Amino acid sequence: MITTEYSHLKPHFLFNSLTAVSDMCAGNSEAQEALAAFSDYLRVNISYHNRKTPVLFDTELKHVENYLLLEKLRFEERLIILYDINVTGFKVPLLSVQPIVENAVSHGLFNKPGVGTVKIRTVESETDYIINVVDDGIGFDPDASGNTRKPQAGIENVRDRLASMCGGTLIISSKPGVGTRVNIKIPKGVES
Repeated sequence: MITTEYSHLKPHFLFNSLTAVSDMCAGNSEAQEALAAFSDYLRVNISYHNRKTPVLFDTELKHVENYLLLEKLRFEERLIILYDINVTGFKVPLLSVQPIVENAVSHGLFNKPGVGTVKIRTVESETDYIINVVDDGIGFDPDASGNTRKPQAGIENVRDRLASMCGGTLIISSKPGVGTRVNIKIPKGVES
């Protein structure tokens, strides 16, 4: 039996190991880039539980980009990623946009035949910062009973953290065969 002392990954060991593997990939820039993205992705996920205040959207966007770089390695030309980032000077809870993008890829696009697109867009209105995550995946009927794509605990967690940390809201709309759209609004002047 493994004791609790050894049952958790030690971040220092993990990142040193990833650096060593990256060094072994010298000459293969794609592998080094993927390992760097994976290392950064893990670092953010590990630090998430200690984070009680919002981060700049740029930080969350970089986490999304690292996640999508890794998914692009798997999906290759089947995954199209579009960014339309018009504003970044606001704060969001850490891991508030990345799980939404992950759901778009994992649930919306993974089972879609052919090419799928996920688009991340930010705009600002007079009163809010707005983040849209849109996919053209399989979609779902939010009103159907027994629907496995209804917002799960992870989405509810994001919704709760948006509300408590920055007064934000999260609204999901979807249609089978068309795709899913998630709108996040962060009121100006509320974020910490």
